[in-house]
Amino acid sequence: MDRTKTNNIRPMAALFVVGLGLGLAPGIARAEALVGGGELLLLDQELSLASRPAADLRVALADTKKADAKKSEPAPSLDFDLLGEAPKTAAPVEDPTLKKRRKMLNWHQGLGIGLLGLQVASTVTGQLNYNDKFGADAPNTNKYKATHQVVTYLNIAAFAAVGGIALFTPNEKNAPPRPYGRTTIHKIGMALATVGMATQAYLGVKTASREGYLDQQDYAKKHLVVGYATLAVMGIAVGALVF
Repeated sequence: MDRTKTNNIRPMAALFVVGLGLGLAPGIARAEALVGGGELLLLDQELSLASRPAADLRVALADTKKADAKKSEPAPSLDFDLLGEAPKTAAPVEDPTLKKRRKMLNWHQGLGIGLLGLQVASTVTGQLNYNDKFGADAPNTNKYKATHQVVTYLNIAAFAAVGGIALFTPNEKNAPPRPYGRTTIHKIGMALATVGMATQAYLGVKTASREGYLDQQDYAKKHLVVGYATLAVMGIAVGALVF
């Protein structure tokens, strides 16, 4: 190669190198500036948090809190009622008449048992008084006379009280008709006992008024028999309800 051609190539190479250097210089300077400023670029997108707006950071933090809250929420329960809650009903109001009826019937039953005890005592003392006055080899001391009278008066008063409670007890409203049963037996027995009590009272007064007469023992015997009969029907009437 001659010297003329060589001298022509050298200036052209020098120009090429200079041009390449000028073309690469801005890119190199930009890279140095970015590295020197502490920022990194990836595909021309900034990764520094400091360069993001404050609003974007608040939105990101809010989204993070919401996600954490959803994670902390308990899982929904699988318990459920297909029929739903039962409708609430008001408490029934008790009828004052029924309340009074129940109270009076309780008194009637309690006093009725006491009445039966008085009837037993009246009959026993009546038998003892009869034996003392009209029995075989009767001593006729009258030591049971006063006791029998006191017990008999208490018996009559208690009978009237128990009967009055039964009469004034209010009836059950719209009560269906009941078949014959223990209540029917009780009513029939006490009706017969009422007749027996009235007969006893009459025969007792009549026996006392026949003192010194030969027929006094006949009245006393009738009085005693009616007393046992009254005790029997009263026991059946009370037992029908109690037992």
